[in-house]
Amino acid sequence: MADARHVPCNLLTWPKLANLLPDQKLIYAYLWFNRFARSSGCYPFPVALAATELSFSPPSLLEALREFVRRELVQMDESTGEIFVLDWFRFNTFPPGPRQRVLAADLQRIESPVLRALVEKSIPYFPREGKERKGKKTIDDSPSVDKFNKGWAEKGAALGLTAHPGETWEAFKQRIALTEKKAA
Repeated sequence: MADARHVPCNLLTWPKLANLLPDQKLIYAYLWFNRFARSSGCYPFPVALAATELSFSPPSLLEALREFVRRELVQMDESTGEIFVLDWFRFNTFPPGPRQRVLAADLQRIESPVLRALVEKSIPYFPREGKERKGKKTIDDSPSVDKFNKGWAEKGAALGLTAHPGETWEAFKQRIALTEKKAA
C-alpha cells in the first residue's frame, strides 16, 4: 500500500466519464486512489468495505462497477474479487529500478490469470526488448523480464533476432520458433 497515487487531474472530465452520474464519478475516482490499490492497477477490491467508506450499499456499488465494465473503464474477476483499472498505465509509469521491482512483485500477487494477462498486455514497456527511446536502443533488464521470460532474449539474439518495438514476448517467441524451423 502506497501513501500516494498518480491520479489524473482531469479525470472527471474524460469523455468516457461524461455521462456518468456524480456518484459513479466518485466511485471511479475512488478506484484510482483507494488504500487497496496496488502499483499494477489490479487488486482485490473488498466491495463491502469500500461501500462503507463511500457511504453506498454493496449492491449499488457492485452495479456501478458492472457499469464501468460495460463502459470499458475497468475489468473485474468476481471469482477472485479483483478489479483492474484499464487506463492505469496511461498515468503510472515504472522506470527501471525499484518501482519496476514493486510492479513485478504486484504482478505476481494477481490471482486471476485473465486479469494478469490483461495487465501485462496493458503495460506499454513490459516485457518488450529493443525499443527505441531518445535515439538509444534500450534493453529492459529488470527482474520482471528475467522472471517471466528468462532465456528468450538470448535465444533470439543467438538467431540474430531482436524484438520489434511494441512486440509482445509471445509474438517474439513465435518468431523465434519459426526461425528455428526454417533453420532446421
